[in-house]
Amino acid sequence: MFLLNASSAGNILSILQIAALIAAFLFFLLKVVSGYLLIDMSVEVTPKRVKCDDKEDYLVIGLKLEKHQNCSVNIHDIAANITDSDGKKITTEKFKFEKVGCDSIRRFFGLGKIEWEKENKSGYITLAPREVTHLVCNIKEKIKSDEIYKVEVAVLGKGWFRPAISRWYCSVASLPNSEDQSQLKQLKNDIGSLKKEIVNLKVEQQTELKNDICSLKTELQNDIGSLKTEFKNDIGSLKTEIVGLKTKQTNAKEPTPKSNN
Repeated sequence: MFLLNASSAGNILSILQIAALIAAFLFFLLKVVSGYLLIDMSVEVTPKRVKCDDKEDYLVIGLKLEKHQNCSVNIHDIAANITDSDGKKITTEKFKFEKVGCDSIRRFFGLGKIEWEKENKSGYITLAPREVTHLVCNIKEKIKSDEIYKVEVAVLGKGWFRPAISRWYCSVASLPNSEDQSQLKQLKNDIGSLKKEIVNLKVEQQTELKNDICSLKTELQNDIGSLKTEFKNDIGSLKTEIVGLKTKQTNAKEPTPKSNN
């Protein structure tokens, strides 16, 4: 009886151990599915255009890497790919951080010393949990000022004690400068306003000219009518004077009667 009870207790203990192992496995499986063991890092890309001339711009890409609470990560490689609105590839540039080296002796003994041109032998930069860093990449190829471009950035890194390499990807659109667009729009509006003002001035001038011509015609007609009336009156007066002169001449030619004394 005692042996039977001991055997039953051993079986129950084994069952409980197996159940605990299954529960632990399910717990870690749930963590894996929910992303707990993944490297959580956010990537933010900000393209910036700098005017070169009236037709072309320089393109500068800003990159923000923000590491969250799970695990540290070593960033191995970062590259940007630029394509135009038709999908044609313009260029591919890498974010260069391998030249940020330091004096390895002073690194462990005393004060460190940055040597910009010395190669970073590790080949990566490390981000600890809740750490943020900013990187910049200058695109060598000039881009058209009025064109829309697609900027893609890919990041490769590896977490501590993680066998696989993790990848991050982000794409944004680089639009023409809003200042240039606003200035162009303002210029177009100003040109449109000037055209309207010119048209209005032309209409006003034409209206005034027509009114002036009508006034001149009316004045000329009135003046011509007055001149005609005066001319008629003058002709009538002349006729009257001529008749009077003729009458006087006729009277002067007639002999005067002699008186009988």
